[in-house]
Amino acid sequence: MASRPITEIHEQINKVFNNIRKEWFTLKDRYSYYKMKATMGSLFYIPTFIGKFILIQLLCKVLLIVHISVTRIFSHIMDLKSFETFLDSINRCYAKEVTNDLPKLTDFPSDIVSSDTINLTKLAETLNNHKNIFFKSVSLRLIAIKNLQECREKGLKPELKLIWKLICDSISILPSEAVVSSIGSQGFLSIPLYKYDKEPEMFDFFRLHIWDKSLEKHINIKTRDDFSIHTHSFYAESWILCGRIINERFAVKHSPEPTDYSIFNIEYNKTLNEINKHTSTARNAKQFMECKQISTEQYLQGGNYVIEAGDYHKSSVDAGNDGVAATLFNFYAPKGRVEHSFVIGPSNIKNSEINRTENIDPKDVIRRIDEII
Repeated sequence: MASRPITEIHEQINKVFNNIRKEWFTLKDRYSYYKMKATMGSLFYIPTFIGKFILIQLLCKVLLIVHISVTRIFSHIMDLKSFETFLDSINRCYAKEVTNDLPKLTDFPSDIVSSDTINLTKLAETLNNHKNIFFKSVSLRLIAIKNLQECREKGLKPELKLIWKLICDSISILPSEAVVSSIGSQGFLSIPLYKYDKEPEMFDFFRLHIWDKSLEKHINIKTRDDFSIHTHSFYAESWILCGRIINERFAVKHSPEPTDYSIFNIEYNKTLNEINKHTSTARNAKQFMECKQISTEQYLQGGNYVIEAGDYHKSSVDAGNDGVAATLFNFYAPKGRVEHSFVIGPSNIKNSEINRTENIDPKDVIRRIDEII
């Protein structure tokens, strides 16, 4: 069940490629036939057929490139050292209380692990044989995140419905207390999926973001709206799983005259610096700012957008469909990072505590999103 999405798409691609290859050989035989007739004086057939032959030849070459690319994406072989680091980056996104239940490298079966590599395709194909829910959950997430990473690196569009199925199952099979889920300053539910931060220049953080009207009871809506315009320290990309995301971009600069806006520094409570659990304070830097909206963009299911490191923006959701929306969100330092992130807020406020609402059970809203997707 869990491995169906990956194996199905691989089988479909192979089937399409094999059908095109059959057509290629049929046309090649016909080309030989027409070439023979041409030597006998029947030149009428040549011009239109050669055009079709060249077109099909080019199409086959393109499909071959696509086939090779997708086969690589869905045929993961990782060296064990990289896999162990990858596994740690997945495991640390689970609740601290279940740390001892999560799989280690030695827990992966010998038929998918060699002396120096691990085969993720075989892992996907054999997941149904495993009864341990923590092993299944972690395996589903690492397959999903690995696919997202490779699509990102190769500039390919990820199969979001398939990736969602893997992530959805990885959450749904767990007890709620095993899932880290919290609501932060922007008012959406955030579930961390993967975090690598051992090298700042390679920082890589994937999260599931969820908006839903049922979550508003946990949110200070005024504080959210007052401090909604912000920057990120890292390049960010968001893929829309469902709903309608509205992204607004802003031009912000210092003002010599008093304005309604000031820049705020974000100070984190480092004593609570667990993933998605730290609290923060927005402190007025006493610098008036001019803030001008420069664009409003709307993105639907299957779309994606990018926020460059240091750029000001705010994201919200369309109120339709009960305000339900979900995205996969990624911070990725190799594509851009800056020293600090900032928030724009009302100039008449000195500071504001931005605390997280933790331990939100995501199961019901995950179920509703799964029905939409």
